[in-house]
Amino acid sequence: MVEHVETNSVATGSGTNASTTTTNGSPTSPAASTKTFSTHPHLFLVHSSPNFQSKMTATTHFTPNTVLLSFADTMTPVPKPSYTTVQISTTEHIELNSNLVYLNHSCDPSCVIDTVKKEVRVVREVREGEELTFFYPSSEWDMDQAFDCWCGSEKCLKRIQGAKYLTVDQLQHHYLNNHIIELITASLHGLPR
Repeated sequence: MVEHVETNSVATGSGTNASTTTTNGSPTSPAASTKTFSTHPHLFLVHSSPNFQSKMTATTHFTPNTVLLSFADTMTPVPKPSYTTVQISTTEHIELNSNLVYLNHSCDPSCVIDTVKKEVRVVREVREGEELTFFYPSSEWDMDQAFDCWCGSEKCLKRIQGAKYLTVDQLQHHYLNNHIIELITASLHGLPR
């Protein structure tokens, strides 16, 4: 059974947020601004706002190499990439069909998406309340929607379009999935991709 928790954070006059739970997910006040929900509240919460900014935060302390979630049973193949898909081979993309779609990008990520094991793993210590993120070019060769990165990391690459647009030097300190390594190798040797 999947546990689902949904709350709404409501701005109050004092500048603080009051959090209220609803059974149908509807706002408890016209001032409701952020929805918080999770299929796995013992692991993470998703914070979603009306302006399409969302993030996933840890609800517990994680140590490196902890498996956050498997997506082997929830993923479905799709015919073409979109902003919500994950590339799992040189030619295949999937929808995660889970709250994992809320993992944001960071140039200094806390997680990796392992497309061989079909799991998300924590790669460094993560404290309760910290955002869970991954490095999008670790699985994406040529992204459907490029964007300017605001991760704030000293390692920030500024523009994220996929591994195809980064140098080997920019990629070498990141976890990369096998299909990205194959595509980099092919690119360096002038082979068709």
